[in-house]
Amino acid sequence: MNILVMGTGGVGGYFGALLSRSGHDVTVIARRGHLSSIQERGLRIDTVAEPEFTVQVKAVAEPPTDCEPDLILFAVKNYDVESAIDLIAPCVSETTIILSMLNGLDAADALLSRFGTQRVLDAVVYIESFVSKPGVITQAGGPRKIIFGKRSGNGVREERLLDLFIESGWVVELSSNILQASWTKLVFIGPFAAVNTLTGLRSNALSNDKACMNILAGMMEEYAMIANAEGAQLPANVVETSMERAAAFDGFTSMARDKIAGKAIEVDGLVKTIISRGKRHNIATPITSVVTGLMSPL
Repeated sequence: MNILVMGTGGVGGYFGALLSRSGHDVTVIARRGHLSSIQERGLRIDTVAEPEFTVQVKAVAEPPTDCEPDLILFAVKNYDVESAIDLIAPCVSETTIILSMLNGLDAADALLSRFGTQRVLDAVVYIESFVSKPGVITQAGGPRKIIFGKRSGNGVREERLLDLFIESGWVVELSSNILQASWTKLVFIGPFAAVNTLTGLRSNALSNDKACMNILAGMMEEYAMIANAEGAQLPANVVETSMERAAAFDGFTSMARDKIAGKAIEVDGLVKTIISRGKRHNIATPITSVVTGLMSPL
């Protein structure tokens, strides 16, 4: 299969490398030193799951003019979605499949609006991975699991993709309710990433701070109400289980790591979006609104 990885960070780089190792023709889009390092030495994966390995992939700054991928792994940051969509647009044919691998729903919504329901699949990714240095992806934890599916219902194409992913070493599940899976993660990661980033506290310290935990639970309640208004059909205990996951989380979210590194953070796609979605459904989001305001200078 001819595969384009749009965004060769912790997610796109890791899962794209697995596809390359299994024999697929993979082209990765990268920038600056990361790009030159991959071009010179290949893409190296340091992982706690197996011995490190390196794959030789074609690395470019933007898609080639003759690019005709069968599959695009769309794994940029939320703030780069619109420019990334413009970059891949000339490559997208009638048969191209685009797998949206970002947290939240905004990116998949934008892809669906641009390319239509037949081309776009949502994916929910559970992994702790990041670019540790140019040309190197470090997978430090997490189940390395992907849940994916088509919002309007899966078919033979999605079943074939599932087989391909499994053959490539992905830990993967095809979901019949991908909207529920996407919102289940967002109810957890949006509020937790925001509080983790604002406070700079790890989960064990957060768990011992009643005020922080009340804010976290309140945000999760707001997220869950909006999710159900959008048809996610979340389980009744989704906030309880999300709080348990937050308490057990070890380390920092990718948003917190980006802030520590002085990079831009994904406030709009993970937090601010809840305010606008709430307005569409006449659902108040007072806690999320305050937290968004506090994050605006970051």
